[in-house]
Amino acid sequence: MTTAVPTDHTVPAAPEAAAPMTHREVLEALSGLLIGMFVAMLSSTVVTNALPTIIGDLGGGESAYTWVITATLLTTTATTPIWGKLADLFSRKMLVQVALVIFVAGSAMAGLAPGIGWLIGARAVQGIGVGGLTALVQVVMAAMIAPRERGRYSGYLGATFALATISGPLLGGLIVDTSWLGWRWCFYIGVPFAIATSGARHTAGSALAMLGLPDDVPVVTRDLVERAKPDPHLFLAAARRLDVDPRNCFVVGDSVWDLLAAQRAGALGIGLLSGGYGREELERSGAYRVYADPAEMLTRLEEVGVRPVR
Repeated sequence: MTTAVPTDHTVPAAPEAAAPMTHREVLEALSGLLIGMFVAMLSSTVVTNALPTIIGDLGGGESAYTWVITATLLTTTATTPIWGKLADLFSRKMLVQVALVIFVAGSAMAGLAPGIGWLIGARAVQGIGVGGLTALVQVVMAAMIAPRERGRYSGYLGATFALATISGPLLGGLIVDTSWLGWRWCFYIGVPFAIATSGARHTAGSALAMLGLPDDVPVVTRDLVERAKPDPHLFLAAARRLDVDPRNCFVVGDSVWDLLAAQRAGALGIGLLSGGYGREELERSGAYRVYADPAEMLTRLEEVGVRPVR
């Protein structure tokens, strides 16, 4: 038995596959995710050298040494598979933003801790956010990057883990030994970076509210920046928010990308050696002056045409 098929029958065309992302587009998307991952990993290592000072100030016992670190590790390990399952059910972008908010909330609570019990609880909250970022960054990478290209970009993730592991203890010790900072900044230090990766102003609003910033404080979030440095869009967006001409501003940066972006925006670039770049590298990138650190720059503001208010 045969069945006649009308000759004018049209078979629906298969939908065209989405065009793969270019290397630049992948890096732009990964930049925010990796910064979030970096501060999440940093939160686990930055307290290592600061623990004696923290425990002494808060009056904790010997068991507190273990729990301040273990609380984060326990909640991170417990919640990572849960975040992975949620990524199958809900928007991954929304989940990344929720994880960032939880992490910022835990960091703010830890920085404000009046006692050791509060600090351990805040560290547990931090761990929930860290678990989300750990799982979701890899889920987003898997969805965004083809399998044959995934190994190429996994190196960036590994480098982020390594950098956070190595720099955490060094940064924690530096913060504790800096008189005008103190150990509480071991927890606050990740908050600005987490806010910067949270995308639009409405998603960063809850994190900004925790810092007590007034609504009229100019903030530049990623949705206002078309392209990352060395393109000038970040500084042009900041100039628009401040309602100033970028040609009448100077930009302080510690990398060649900062200074190249400042030059393209028409601003005066001031270089700092604290980012690991050499003086000649920063000068070749357009730095008008180069200083060792912000403290030295503040003592020599007259060199860049700024007169401090006495």
